[in-house]
Amino acid sequence: MLVTDWGDLDHVNDLHMAIPGIIIGTQETWNPEHIPDETEMLHRISRLEYHDASGELLDIPTHASHSACFQWNQLITWLELDDGQGGVSTEILQTIPGLLPENERPDDAIRTLQDESQIPSLAESRLMLLRYLKHHITLDETSGHLLRVCARQIATIVAATGLQATANAAVLRIAIEGQRLLNQVGLRLAPMPESSTPCS
Repeated sequence: MLVTDWGDLDHVNDLHMAIPGIIIGTQETWNPEHIPDETEMLHRISRLEYHDASGELLDIPTHASHSACFQWNQLITWLELDDGQGGVSTEILQTIPGLLPENERPDDAIRTLQDESQIPSLAESRLMLLRYLKHHITLDETSGHLLRVCARQIATIVAATGLQATANAAVLRIAIEGQRLLNQVGLRLAPMPESSTPCS
C-alpha cells in the first residue's frame, strides 16, 4: 500500500489522518466483513490506535463533518473559475451543479459554453457557484457550536488518555479548526440575505 503526503486540489494530507483508513483497509483485506458495523470498527480503532478507553474519539470527526458549511473543494472551485487571465475556465464552470437544465444534453452544454457570448463573467460565475451553495453556507449557528463542542470532546478524551494519543488527536483538532475557518471563508465570499444566520 502506498500512502503519500500529497493530495488533490493543492492540499497536503497529514499522514495521521490516514491511520483509520489504513486500519480499515487492512481489516477488510485480511478478514472482509468480519466487523460489518462501521461504528464498531471506529470504536475499535479509537481504542487500539488512540488508546481511548471510551472508543468514542473517531465518532467526533464524523459528527464534525456535518458542520461543513463550506468545503475545501468548493474553495478550490471558486479559485479555479479564474482561467488565470481574468476570464472564466469553462471546464470548471461546467462542474457547477445546477448550472444547466437537466434536460440539456452535455454536447449542447459544451457548445453553449464554447460560444464566447454565452459565457458569464468571472464574477457572475463565482456568484452562480455561491448561490448553489447558499443553503449550506447559511446554515444556522448550530454548525459553529457543534464544531466547538467536538473540539472540547477531543480535548477531554486526550486529557483522560494521556500522552499516547496527543499527537494523533491534535491532528483531529486542527482539522476541526480548519473546517471552522473554511466556514468563515464561505461566509465572507457569499452574498448573504439579511434574514440568514451564518455559521460561526
